[in-house]
Amino acid sequence: MQEEQGLKQNKLAEQMRKGMRYLASGVCIISTKDAAGENHAMTATSVTSVSDEPPSLLVCINRVHRIYSAFAMDSLFAVNILANEHQALSQCCADHEKLDQRFNFPNWQESLNGAPALSDALACFQCVTRKMVSYGTHDIVIGDIAAVRSSSDADVDPLIYFDGRYSKIQR
Repeated sequence: MQEEQGLKQNKLAEQMRKGMRYLASGVCIISTKDAAGENHAMTATSVTSVSDEPPSLLVCINRVHRIYSAFAMDSLFAVNILANEHQALSQCCADHEKLDQRFNFPNWQESLNGAPALSDALACFQCVTRKMVSYGTHDIVIGDIAAVRSSSDADVDPLIYFDGRYSKIQR
């Protein structure tokens, strides 16, 4: 009976992953600094606004990811919304074998809150962790926004992820 239940869950998880490929998402890099001062960054599509009272965002982080250990209550992090020109950086931050190369890309700087941030991101939200909720393999991290920097470029080209690959918006 348990084996049958496990097979059903596996099939459902596979179907979920297949279906989610059709949800186009903007691509972000979540970046932070751990207690020892080491920078961390990961690519994420699971980012959304929570509220504007107080201004807040949520990100979902797999607990096995190296960046996860840097998150705790009141920890600082940045959500960097990527432009199409950031595709190589996004791929690097998604590849667990390239951990040491993530901060070799240009345009990293320390944000006002101390988390590493991309100076040329379309927008950068500097956040403070206010709540963490565990569910399944991930934690939902809710951060209050402390500062926002947005691009002044009117002709932005956001990096989009759809059907397992990077895509462009057709205008």
